[in-house]
Amino acid sequence: MPTILCQTLLILSLLSQSPTSLAGLRDVQLRDQYGKPDTLAAHRGRVVVVMVVDAKRLRNLRPWARELREHFDDIDTMLIAEVPADPPTTYERVVEKLGERIPDDVSVLIDMESRWAENLDLDPSRPNLLLVDRNGNLVASYFGSYEAGLASTVVKHVEVVLAEP
Repeated sequence: MPTILCQTLLILSLLSQSPTSLAGLRDVQLRDQYGKPDTLAAHRGRVVVVMVVDAKRLRNLRPWARELREHFDDIDTMLIAEVPADPPTTYERVVEKLGERIPDDVSVLIDMESRWAENLDLDPSRPNLLLVDRNGNLVASYFGSYEAGLASTVVKHVEVVLAEP
């Protein structure tokens, strides 16, 4: 019981902090491997979990995506593959690799300029989960590979944000 109370207090304290500005990223348009563009602004009015990771480590997002799908059907997710500048590559080459590794029904936005990672000072070597409220404010961020304790905290935090008007 004390663990649940501590997690609830942590979530409430995170929600009470002033939101980090995503103003510079809301309208950044990224294309997925099918050429379809998307922006955070397109999801306004919805709770969004943005997942950012190095393109070569996309498989590390699978358990996170599965966990969120199992618990929520009323949130949006944006999967962003951060493409490092070294070694140099092209959008077409990234699309080719994603086609080999990602199921056809999964859309992955390709960030060739590392805008998300650089603007938010993220380490894309492991998954970054960014919880965005209906107003487009970043209310929480999580860093790390999937593990049950962290997943429980993320799920509880999403539930709190979904309960807000």
